[in-house]
Amino acid sequence: MNLPQGRSCRSRAAAPPALAEQDAHGFLGYDPLMQAPLWQHRVDRAGAASTVTLSGELDLSASRAVQGLLAGELRQAGLARLLVDMSAVTFIDSTVLGMLVYAHNAAQDAGRQFTVAPSERVRRIIEITGLSYLFAPADR
Repeated sequence: MNLPQGRSCRSRAAAPPALAEQDAHGFLGYDPLMQAPLWQHRVDRAGAASTVTLSGELDLSASRAVQGLLAGELRQAGLARLLVDMSAVTFIDSTVLGMLVYAHNAAQDAGRQFTVAPSERVRRIIEITGLSYLFAPADR
């Protein structure tokens, strides 16, 4: 699965306010008042390492697309390490935590290292939920 690099998740003006839109890559974030992206991502690959940088608000409307993004990176041939840089993420909900657990388990099954570099808000949520041991948060 090849996803465009540096893709911004933007809404379309005709979208119903209560729903997230869907495109070929998954659900897009939607802010009915601001018409602005709720989240963005960038993928950087260097040798056997890949960094997925996420920013903004990640919730139910983003979790499916982010899960697809991480699954696609984990399928890359020769990948040994996947770093999820969440240092610019301002909000996550339980669906995103579940997606991170899923991605961690998929990485373990594939014999790949999975690391999360969280923002302070995300780090606090990871600690409160007792998942620190699972993600081995990295400091960047």
